[in-house]
Amino acid sequence: MSIFGLGTGGQIIVLQGLSTYSALASAWFFARPVLRGQTTASSKSILSGVASSQEDIKALVVRAQQILNQRENDNLPLARRDNTIAVILLALSLALFTIALLLQVEIEPSFH
Repeated sequence: MSIFGLGTGGQIIVLQGLSTYSALASAWFFARPVLRGQTTASSKSILSGVASSQEDIKALVVRAQQILNQRENDNLPLARRDNTIAVILLALSLALFTIALLLQVEIEPSFH
């Protein structure tokens, strides 16, 4: 097997680089749902502290909370998708790193 016509040492470097980028992308996709959730949680926290005796303000706060709850529900499919992509990228990263390691073992004289 040859990657871009590189020697074994070059292939190892490319595989390690791809493994690293896959791991970083995986971390990003794992973080996205958390970041989205923090914004909503912050908004809900602010709304929970709003108190008023005026009915129109109470109604506005209730409506805003309903909208935030709906956004949370709407984001569930996105969170599942992001987590699925993250797991796939993490597995890819592990596979690429394993291949690079096996190539390194193959060419390293001290392993023979």
